[in-house]
Amino acid sequence: MMAIYKQMDAMLSKVEETIAMARSEWEEGQKLEYYDQEEYSLLQQRINEVEDELSHLLRSTTPQQRVELERAQARLRQMQNAMILGQ
Repeated sequence: MMAIYKQMDAMLSKVEETIAMARSEWEEGQKLEYYDQEEYSLLQQRINEVEDELSHLLRSTTPQQRVELERAQARLRQMQNAMILGQ
């Protein structure tokens, strides 16, 4: 049970870090009206990988833990959608 909490904390940190990196790149692209396609693609790939990890972890959590992870997943998807639509 304690291992799940550690995994959750690590995953939530990874989600927030990924969102921060993606948001920074996205905001920079919005300002410059130009996106570094390679960096953008790498960030999209990272978002997909983190979401896959998150989905896997969701299968082994309690309903209460799942709520928190699903919120993180929603934020991750929002960022991904903003990047797709904003490009």
